[in-house]
Amino acid sequence: MRSRSTVLAPVLFAVPCLLALLALACGEAAAPQTQRPIVVAPSAAGPVAEAAPDAAPSEMAAPTASPPPSAAEPVASVDAGASPTGGGKKVPSLRQGTTSVNGKLPPEVIQRIVRQNFGRFRLCYEKGLKSNPSLEGRVSVKFVIDRAGAVSDAKDGGSDLPHADTVSCVVQSFAKLSFPQPESGNVTVVYPVIFALHDVPPPPSAASGNVTGDAIGDTVGEGGLGLSGAGEGIGLGTLGSGSSHPAPSMREGAMSVNGRLPPEIIKRIVRQNFGRFRRCYETGLRSNPNLQGRVTVKFVIDDKGAVSDAKDGGSDLPSSSVAACVVSSFQKLSFPQPEAGLVTVVYPIIFDPGVAPTPPPSGSAKK
Repeated sequence: MRSRSTVLAPVLFAVPCLLALLALACGEAAAPQTQRPIVVAPSAAGPVAEAAPDAAPSEMAAPTASPPPSAAEPVASVDAGASPTGGGKKVPSLRQGTTSVNGKLPPEVIQRIVRQNFGRFRLCYEKGLKSNPSLEGRVSVKFVIDRAGAVSDAKDGGSDLPHADTVSCVVQSFAKLSFPQPESGNVTVVYPVIFALHDVPPPPSAASGNVTGDAIGDTVGEGGLGLSGAGEGIGLGTLGSGSSHPAPSMREGAMSVNGRLPPEIIKRIVRQNFGRFRRCYETGLRSNPNLQGRVTVKFVIDDKGAVSDAKDGGSDLPSSSVAACVVSSFQKLSFPQPEAGLVTVVYPIIFDPGVAPTPPPSGSAKK
């Protein structure tokens, strides 16, 4: 029979082993588990991922974009009819009414020449607006063009503009106009000019182009002539002509003024009458299509604003008849009264016929 110690020895040996195994098992159960990234289900705003704390920067989820504004959120708007300055500023404008012509001179010729001299009527209207800022109405002028093309008679033909001085000024301006000679006899014309105030138009878009430049273009249209902006000069141009052939141009040279009248006023009035010089140049181009050069006019403005003397001041345009025509046209201009004494002006105008494009070779067209 075995002794008790011999029997218990294996048990005593196994107990520590069992305790050790039990302790090991308990230790593994209590050990912390490694965390894994938690992925959140996508929401309406888009997927959002939360990265593990020990993840590399490249593994971090990118921030989501802000959601678009809701339909209820206010949106800024622009009132297309508002004045750019926000003050409801008005600008004066002129347009022609229905013209009646009795005689042998085309109405379109008369209308064109009168429109080219709208600058004269503008000055009359501006003076009237100084005493009555809301002045508006129609001035109808009845005038007669004689056989030489001059206006032999001009009078009020039934105006409703409530300012006698402005009406008289416009009538006197018509009396200074000149036209081509009628085919026969005199021509009687009734020409209404409508003066009105309009809201400042919105700035032109990029697609509307530009009307300014060295060459002064004919910017007068059938609808009337606005009085604001840089396009007030009238001369030679191809606006809206649709032609690829460069048109003749006119531009002013360096002007000199000796007297008490601002040079900018003199320039403005001369530019407003470029239509007169245009006709002189067009006549010369008929006989010499390449005619170009400078016509320099030296003239004197008297104490009443009239041109008392005008002469050639050293022109190089190779056409004495065109130069004489331009000088004669300066003689018919009128200016504001100088502050004191006479004003002597030397005003050069440069005429350029433009350069015709070179035609393509006859054999270049595809057969």
